[in-house]
Amino acid sequence: MKVKDDKKIQTKEVINFLNLNKILNKFPHEISAGEAQRASLARSLVSQPDLLMLDEPLSNVDQSFKEEIQVELKQILTNSKITTIIVTHDSYEAFYLGSKCGIILDGELKQYDDPYNVYHLPNSVEVVNFLNRGTLIPAEVTSPKSLENEDLGTITGNFARPFPIGSKVKLLIQPEDLQHDDASNLKLEVVDRKFRGSNFIYTLKTLSNKLIPVFVHSHHIHQHEVDEKFGIKRPIHIDHIVCF
Repeated sequence: MKVKDDKKIQTKEVINFLNLNKILNKFPHEISAGEAQRASLARSLVSQPDLLMLDEPLSNVDQSFKEEIQVELKQILTNSKITTIIVTHDSYEAFYLGSKCGIILDGELKQYDDPYNVYHLPNSVEVVNFLNRGTLIPAEVTSPKSLENEDLGTITGNFARPFPIGSKVKLLIQPEDLQHDDASNLKLEVVDRKFRGSNFIYTLKTLSNKLIPVFVHSHHIHQHEVDEKFGIKRPIHIDHIVCF
């Protein structure tokens, strides 16, 4: 959606990108919950406030249409320079729309940072559990740039926070941290496989019965079934080593 040079939000353009043309002459009881939600969003936008607060603005919108709206919404808010606070339980929505993200748990702000840092550098186990994008495994710090895990062996990388050598820590493993390698001698058992369109997320079980998620591009020729062995590339290097 194009915003005019004077940055005034145009009612017709908002109606078009929110696909509200067909309900303009309907009464509130004649429209769906998703349509009512989009109509409320339209009213908020065209008033062009100095501060806009949106509470789960797209929760009743179909996923495919939601992504279209997110693109247009981000553009109009950016071009119109409207300071906006958005409350959402959808972490991907927060990461896309927000220049900053805050994680609030039990009424307390646990982390406030750039979306990239919230995802890759969570500051607490609480935030890790809330994002639900990885698993914590035991490890021992062996140098300023390495640690050791009984199942995966030596892991090198850059620590988000320094730990003394010899520290017993919980290492965060996210799906993108490990790489698949059919030729590797480090083999783990597949216990689950989720197809996400562009990728698979394999859940692997280690010898000590820890469950580890691993991302694999969906174009990878060899798909692994449950109970098969799955190779992990060595040496293991993780750009952001997050430990607690």
